[in-house]
Amino acid sequence: MRIVVIILFFLFFIPITSHSQLWVRYRFTPEQLVKEKLVKPNSGIRVTDVSYWGSRHAIAYFINNTPSFTIKRGLLLTTGYANAVSSSNRRGNSGVPLGYPGDRDLSRLVHNRTNDAAVLRIEFVPYTDSIQFRYFFGSEEYPEYVNKGVNDVFAFFIRKADEMEYDNLAHLPDGTPVTVDNINARRNKQYYIPNKTYTGYDYEAMEKNPEEAHRSLEFSYDGFTTELIAATRVEPYVTYELKIVIADVGDDLYDSGVFLEQGSFAAPNFEKQAIHDVEFKMEKILHDFGEHIDLKYQKDTLIVTSHIAFEFNKHEINQQYNQFLSGLAQILEETQDVILNINGHTDAIGSDEYNNNLSQKRALSIANFLVNKGVARSRMKCVGYGSSQPVASDTTEQGRALNRRVEFHFSQMK
Repeated sequence: MRIVVIILFFLFFIPITSHSQLWVRYRFTPEQLVKEKLVKPNSGIRVTDVSYWGSRHAIAYFINNTPSFTIKRGLLLTTGYANAVSSSNRRGNSGVPLGYPGDRDLSRLVHNRTNDAAVLRIEFVPYTDSIQFRYFFGSEEYPEYVNKGVNDVFAFFIRKADEMEYDNLAHLPDGTPVTVDNINARRNKQYYIPNKTYTGYDYEAMEKNPEEAHRSLEFSYDGFTTELIAATRVEPYVTYELKIVIADVGDDLYDSGVFLEQGSFAAPNFEKQAIHDVEFKMEKILHDFGEHIDLKYQKDTLIVTSHIAFEFNKHEINQQYNQFLSGLAQILEETQDVILNINGHTDAIGSDEYNNNLSQKRALSIANFLVNKGVARSRMKCVGYGSSQPVASDTTEQGRALNRRVEFHFSQMK
C-alpha cells in the first residue's frame, strides 16, 4: 500500500512541480521587447522610438504556461525584480526597494508620493483610427493593503506627440482606473483573481482546482486582475506617445507588475496596403546598405527624405547612390499600386527662378534613373520646390548641404 501511494504521488504531483510554468527573462533590450515582442508584424502600427527609464531588473520578457491566464507571452514591467514574480506565493508581503524615484504623472494621478517607477515610452504612428493591447495586473498589495494608502499604481498614458496632456487607458469599461483599491475582493470583484498562499498541495487538491494550484505555485503575487483591454481612438498617420509606467505608492515595498500580451499592440481595423509594403521594404534596404533616411507620414502619404547629397549647383547623381536607387526601383516594381512624387530642393544661394529649375532637374535625374531600371514613367511625377522648403539653416555649409536634397512621396494608387 505504501508503494502505491508513492507512485500515485509521483504520477500527479511531478508533472506540475518538475518544471516551471512561468519563465521571466532579461535577455531582451526595451527596444527589442517593444519592436519584436509587443508589436507584431503587419499590426497597423509603426514604432518610431523606444526609451526606458528605471531599473534594468524591472523590465523583462515572460513566458506563462499556467492554465490561469490566456496571455501566454509578453512584456513584464514591475516595481521590483521582474524575475521575483516567478516563484511560489509562500508569503503575503514579498518585495524589494530598488532605490529609484517615482513618476510625476503617476503621483498626480493618485495624489500621493510614488517610488521605484519603471517608465517605458513608445513613440508610434497608427495607420487606422484605433489602437489596443491586452494585459493583466498583479500585486503583493492584495489583500492586506487595499485602501491603506499604499495603493500601487500603473498607467497607460497616451497623447499626440505635439500635445501636453495625457489620457490614461488603464481603466475599466466604465472609466474606473485599474488600481489595487479599485479592483479587489469587495470592489469590482468580477475583475479580481485572488492568489492563495502556497502550502504544498497534494495531488487531490491540484486535480480539483488546477488553475488555482498552478497560480499559487508559479506566481508570487497575492492577487491579479482578469485580462483586460486598453483601447482608444486615434488619428491615422499622426505621431503619438504611449507612456507605460508603474510605481510603488506611499512606500517602496510590496511589488506589483503589469503583464502586456505579446503581439497585442495593434490597430485592430488595419488592412495592409501597398504603401505599408513600401515602408517595410525601404527600411530593409537601408539597413542592408547601411544608409540612413527619415520616414514620416503626412496623412496617408509616406514621405522619405533621402540621404542622396547633391553638390552645389549640380543635379547629377553621384555613383555611390546607385545601389540605393536600384533597390528603390525594385520596391516600385514589387508594389504596383503605389505612385511616387519626386520633389527636388536646393539651398538658398541663387535666384528663385534658377533654384526652381535646378531642383526640377534633380528630381528628373532620379526619375530617369528609375525609368532606366524599368519603372514606368507614368507612375512618377517630378516637382521642383527650389529653396522654399528648407530642412536646415542656410547660414552654414552643413545646413545648405542638407537642403540640397530630394524627397520621395509615396501614395496609394486610387
